[in-house]
Amino acid sequence: MTALEVLEGLERQAADRGGALALQETTGRRLSFAQLQARIETLASALLDEGMRPGDRVLFTVPPGIESIVSILAIVRAGGVVVAANPLMGPEIFAGRVRLIEPGWVIATSLVYLLGRLSRLPNLMSVPARHFITVGVPLPFGRPMMAMRALSRKRRSVRPVVSREPDDPVLIVFTSGTTAAPRAVVQTNGSIGAAIDMMSREERFDPGDVLYSDQLHLVLPALLAGVPAVIPRRRFNPARLLADLRRYRATQTFGFPSEYQQLVEYTSARGRTLPASLRTILLGSAPVPRTFLERLQAVLPATTRVRCVYGMTEIVPVSRVDLEEKLVFHGEGDLVGRPVEGVRVRIAGDGELLVSGPNLCRGYWGQPPVTEVATGDLGVLDGDGRIVLFGRKKEMIIRGQHNIYPEVFESSIGGISGVRRCCLVGLYQDARADEEVILCVEGEPGTDAAALHTLVERSLRTGSHRIDAAALPDRIVIMPIPLAPRSKKVDRSAVRVALQSGG
Repeated sequence: MTALEVLEGLERQAADRGGALALQETTGRRLSFAQLQARIETLASALLDEGMRPGDRVLFTVPPGIESIVSILAIVRAGGVVVAANPLMGPEIFAGRVRLIEPGWVIATSLVYLLGRLSRLPNLMSVPARHFITVGVPLPFGRPMMAMRALSRKRRSVRPVVSREPDDPVLIVFTSGTTAAPRAVVQTNGSIGAAIDMMSREERFDPGDVLYSDQLHLVLPALLAGVPAVIPRRRFNPARLLADLRRYRATQTFGFPSEYQQLVEYTSARGRTLPASLRTILLGSAPVPRTFLERLQAVLPATTRVRCVYGMTEIVPVSRVDLEEKLVFHGEGDLVGRPVEGVRVRIAGDGELLVSGPNLCRGYWGQPPVTEVATGDLGVLDGDGRIVLFGRKKEMIIRGQHNIYPEVFESSIGGISGVRRCCLVGLYQDARADEEVILCVEGEPGTDAAALHTLVERSLRTGSHRIDAAALPDRIVIMPIPLAPRSKKVDRSAVRVALQSGG
């Protein structure tokens, strides 16, 4: 499958199920399959009429919802390349990324344009692009802009899909890199299609299913199966999530472990369970420790299945593992399951996991194509061909003669009563010519900090949560642990900054 074949599949659904619900926002907006197809065709034709050329790069910052889904699919249909832009990035990083990508178009909400003018966000109006499109109420920005609403509603002749080769870019996503050397992952017509095809096979949708998610790699497989997707509000709230799952009778959903931990806390505190209609919960984008899964299991209906998906920006998915299989695994490391069919895995000489497959990105913008990607994770393949991770290669702490892999121990520490999150970091100390190992712990709401400190200190040395003496921290700090805004993973860099500033 290719990205263009995904568009063809949506067109078939519009022909077969025109009046059936396709997309619904929790705010009340709805689109049928026929309306979705008409919106995509109209906007793609408008972009072509306004001068979009094959390969044009579109700097795109529209929050998840009907508008973003329609816009992304229309850009692909018109031959453009979606460049995902996080509006919260600093101005220096933003400028470096714009220089690298040289976008010809900018599509953003009116609010993002406005905040850029007020110097609270990067100024999108400073981008040397040819065309600017605003989503939402048009505002007087002092330069020619097109309103998405007008482009989407004007009657026009439907232009055909712009053809492209399997290796042609479709999506560019920035992952990491300095201001001077940003790193941009290039997903292609072929790799995007392969990823959607894999997710369709792995997470099968049946008639009567309802997906509750804003993740496009799940929304598209659902739509291709003729299943409606409910798109939640952006700001997470456990009470609202639980109410939405019941209200829409969702059968499948996706969540970040950090958010679902809040859901578990909220549900447990009220003696409730998740709705019986929920058949599958997909967890990903961050490590899923067994201690969390044990808590989640306590609020699950007997018929609900939980799957943990492992992947990265460069290749999604890589592997998956069910909750039951993960809980019965008692070996060292983090079991992330068997590779998805079609994905190839090998272990480098230094223990790093290397992966490849038809869903692998083309590479990084401005760099040669890749045939496999280094995950940055250290791991092994066990006797059953399953991937077991032993922490991040770059997060390794070296103290004296010992190499310490934080994530190996964090799973155990996270199971200590009263611990909500934890993070083991190393800070280099000139006076010692060595790294100081610091364990940062965030307590459950209402937990006494002094008592938690004592309990954690004792548990690390005795009992079921005891860890290797070589990894014992030099000090324990009770503190709020920040999460990265997009990935919802523990932000280790922010933790280090907080410690260095006396946090």
